[in-house]
Amino acid sequence: MTTVNDLLDAAVAWALLVDPLSGAKATSVTISITQTDIVGVKANPDNDSTVERTGLFTFSQVGSGYVASTDIPAIRDTLVTNGKIDLTALVVAQFINNMENQAAAFPAQSKAGNAINKFQHAVVSFRKRRKQRIKASLESA
Repeated sequence: MTTVNDLLDAAVAWALLVDPLSGAKATSVTISITQTDIVGVKANPDNDSTVERTGLFTFSQVGSGYVASTDIPAIRDTLVTNGKIDLTALVVAQFINNMENQAAAFPAQSKAGNAINKFQHAVVSFRKRRKQRIKASLESA
């Protein structure tokens, strides 16, 4: 069995192979682990799930003025009330609490590697509309 430390050692070995090829300074190595057979999750998507609708949860970061966002694709209809994410729903509160208070061995981090600090807000976002707005703004420029 391969451990996470074995994977980290392999990533560092790869960085040491790449370093002499590049004039840049390597500052970090990222490892991505994919688990395809997740025991305990639903077997099928909800019948009324809308994949374009995303729940976007925003958190402050330690040592940064920027926020970090985590999106939940196809957020459940039952968690959206009057177009807003119901922050009083048990599963939403558990998610936010987990993001803010994860164990030191597996802390929540932003893409920049900063620790997640405090929950800021949550919104419902539609990916298709975001892409359409971006495209329209690029075409009119």
